[in-house]
Order: sequence, then C-alpha cells, then structure tokens
Amino acid sequence: MIQRGERQGCILSPSPFTLYSEYLLQETISEKSGILINGFNINNIRYADDTVIVAESEKHLQAMLDRIVDRCKEYGMKINAKTTKTMHIERDTKTLTATVGNAVIEQVSKYSYLGHMITEDVATLKVRTEKAMQKFWENKEC
Repeated sequence: MIQRGERQGCILSPSPFTLYSEYLLQETISEKSGILINGFNINNIRYADDTVIVAESEKHLQAMLDRIVDRCKEYGMKINAKTTKTMHIERDTKTLTATVGNAVIEQVSKYSYLGHMITEDVATLKVRTEKAMQKFWENKEC
C-alpha cells in the first residue's frame, strides 16, 4: 500500500496533486470570501502548484490560511512557510502579519507570478487591468 508520494517523471503525477488541491480549496474557502471584481468573487488564483489566496482584509486572510492549514493536515499535506509570501495591495501600504502554523509569513512589495512581476502599487495594477481588458475586447469575437 502506498502511503505517500508518486513516481518521478510519470505523466500522471500532477493529476492527484491537482485533484487534492482543488477539493482542499473548495472545502476550505467560502465562496463569499475574497474580493469582488466586475461582479465575480475572486478568492484564489491557481496554476499548477502555485496558489494565490485573495482576501479583503488581514483578518480574513488569516482565517483562510488557518482553515487551509487545518485541511492540509487532514490531506497529509503542508504549506511551506519559507516559500509563502504576503503582499498588501492598496493605496496605503500596510504591514501584514500572517502566519502558517507558528511561522510568520514574509511580506514582500513585489512578487514574480507566472513570469509577471506583481507589485503592491495600485496604479500599476490598474494599468495592467486596463491593458488586459483592452486586449480582451480586441480579441472578442462578435
């Protein structure tokens, strides 16, 4: 009986992790948590094993992290606090104190996600959003 792990190089290796993380986040994060963008509630963004948790406040972020950590234990998984980062994106920069277990998560002012540099600067975020919307409408078929 296999307790944990996968054969390295197997083309099916990502599938169990993807399923685990999908169910874990569905069970853990409420559809009402996160932030509202154009009428859609966004509380997480995922690609492969990279996950971004989006919260409207430090209190909500910590509550989400606590639920995720608890559920990870049930699934036999854990969050690597050393590679986990927090970022506060708002007009006024604020220091966040979020933890995973007993470890304090490092706060950063910029972060590379899927090859794009994300910064805490709201103006930069607004410009990127406007460019993305412009490209979307340019490529939208009638």
